[in-house]
Amino acid sequence: MHIKKIVVSAVAGLSMMAAFAGTGTAGQVDINVYGASAQYLYWNATAPQILGAAPLSCTAISQATFNSKNGITMANCGTDNPVYVRVSSKASFDGIEALHGIANTVNDGGATGLSGDICSPGDLGDPGPATRASYRKMVDESSCSWGTPAAPGNCTRLKCMPVTVAVSDVAGESFTQSSTGHLVGPLGGTVITRAFTGFTMPASQFNSYNPIVVPFAFFANSSVKKCVDATPTEYASCSSSANQQTISNLPRMMAVQIFSGQAYNWTDLGGEFQPSVPIVACFRHAGSGTHATLNFAVMNNGVWGAQVESTESTGGPTAYFNDGSGDELNCVQGSGSWAGTGAIGYMDADQATSSTLVRLSYNGELPNRANIRNGRYDFWAKEWMYEAKTPVGGTGFSFTHPYVQAMNNYSSRPDSIPTAGAWGPDKTGYWASVGEMNYMKTSDQTYPGFVGATTPVQP
Repeated sequence: MHIKKIVVSAVAGLSMMAAFAGTGTAGQVDINVYGASAQYLYWNATAPQILGAAPLSCTAISQATFNSKNGITMANCGTDNPVYVRVSSKASFDGIEALHGIANTVNDGGATGLSGDICSPGDLGDPGPATRASYRKMVDESSCSWGTPAAPGNCTRLKCMPVTVAVSDVAGESFTQSSTGHLVGPLGGTVITRAFTGFTMPASQFNSYNPIVVPFAFFANSSVKKCVDATPTEYASCSSSANQQTISNLPRMMAVQIFSGQAYNWTDLGGEFQPSVPIVACFRHAGSGTHATLNFAVMNNGVWGAQVESTESTGGPTAYFNDGSGDELNCVQGSGSWAGTGAIGYMDADQATSSTLVRLSYNGELPNRANIRNGRYDFWAKEWMYEAKTPVGGTGFSFTHPYVQAMNNYSSRPDSIPTAGAWGPDKTGYWASVGEMNYMKTSDQTYPGFVGATTPVQP
């Protein structure tokens, strides 16, 4: 059997490549997606659509999952059979590090507290020291019981697979942040320091694509409330709980004060924030594309805003750093003995809300797809997909490249955004394709400007 290995770091188009007829070989195809945690649910939901659509037109599509960070899709795609699309998430930086042949144990969680994403001697599928740094742990398909895309089955094991395409929320050059704190914020873990000075992504070594826009939003714990419609007497203390309502909007000014550590208690932002509770700022660790976007799109890298916090602290101000978007979610909404009282953070905009998690408008605008493409909401990033021209562990660029092209072409279409399903809520109201954008950023550091949509969508 001739095995072709494609690795798509955190994203998706995965699927398509798999079944692209005319690649000249028959057999198993591995598309391994590894990278941005904000994109994990998105690409698992999209994989069956991509595989089933022309020109791939795959059949017998099924899915399974190992845990909240590792999923897999299987299909029959003509002579490329079977096709496996693995999606595993950590943070945007790590797919890029794998492409560069970097396996940094400090970034992974520290020598004594690994989060277990990089490959080590003795791991299943370990290729040995020569190429190990280009591999990451993803689903072992032989351990899976398969289900439908609507009801995925279960997997019991991971194995080392090569990363040959990396998907990141931002460009590699935009990782210039640092952070020090526990791996999973208020829930503990090893204390780590991550510091980046930007990744060079030379065109001679990597192709790059920008098929989608990743939407971000601020979320607050439901304990954060304001006094509204109170009488002048009641306003002083807002003693009536009936006049205390969860907040619904975060202006840029407030965001800057909170995420630069200048506001300690919600009452520092006005006496109407009642009851009085300390602010808990929940961050992603450096290396997250979501965090890099906060730095550039909201804080403006300190140019006219303020420098984003970089060190965990408690007791005023309180700041926690979190490894993945799921950890950030737990920091804000609470998990176990951690209630999340007073917490606020930032995540992919389509996160499901709950009784303790409130999605906020930003500068008075909702983080929806129409506002993003029409220039009314700017907390988003143009996604980057990097393709290695000399993939590790595969059959060569000539085999993988047609699939990467097909992935990009499908994902750039406005009708590619997935609806609600087993992999999360409906994303058509939040995520956007590049083709529908009326306003675009020329880089992560610039403000959106008018470009005009190549595939207009109304409104």
